[in-house]
Amino acid sequence: MDCEIEKNKISKKSSYGKAFKAAFPYTIPVMTGYLFIGMAFGVMIQEKGYNFLWAILMSVLCYAGSGQYLAVNFFAFLRIFKPFYTFVKV
Repeated sequence: MDCEIEKNKISKKSSYGKAFKAAFPYTIPVMTGYLFIGMAFGVMIQEKGYNFLWAILMSVLCYAGSGQYLAVNFFAFLRIFKPFYTFVKV
């Protein structure tokens, strides 16, 4: 019984490997597209004066596509406007 379970695990692993090798070439165009979009986002967030760690944090936490680009502009506006700074300073 245990040997049969082990054989099933081995056969599943080999079938996953075959499926990965077969599917990987089809994912390369999508992967390169996301790579260039990510680089553009990194350049944009660096231009606004943020550290690259903010870009990584935003990419991990914000799964909104173009919402990341909008958020960078929104946060840059808040750096200039500082509505809460008035209340804290007084």
